[in-house]
Amino acid sequence: MSRREIPPSANPSILPLAILLSGAMIAGAILYTQWPGRSGGAPPTATAPTASSGESRELMIDIAEAPRRGRATARLTLIEFSDYQ
Repeated sequence: MSRREIPPSANPSILPLAILLSGAMIAGAILYTQWPGRSGGAPPTATAPTASSGESRELMIDIAEAPRRGRATARLTLIEFSDYQ
C-alpha cells in the first residue's frame, strides 16, 4: 500500500484552524447579543395600553364575503390585513 501524499501547497492544519475560528466567531456573536445592556440581546417589551377616559371605539368593516373561520355570530372578530408580496 502506498501512502497518499499531500501536495506541498495544501496545509493539513487549515481545516482545524478554520473550524476553531468559526466556532470562536459564533461564540462571540452569541455573547455579544446576550450581553446585558445591549439592545440586540434584550427581547422587546410591550407596554399595556392605558385606559383613555373610558370611551370605546367601534369600527365597522364589511366582511360578508370574506373567508373566515369560526362562527359568523361570534362576539369578537379579528381581522388580519396582510400582503403576500
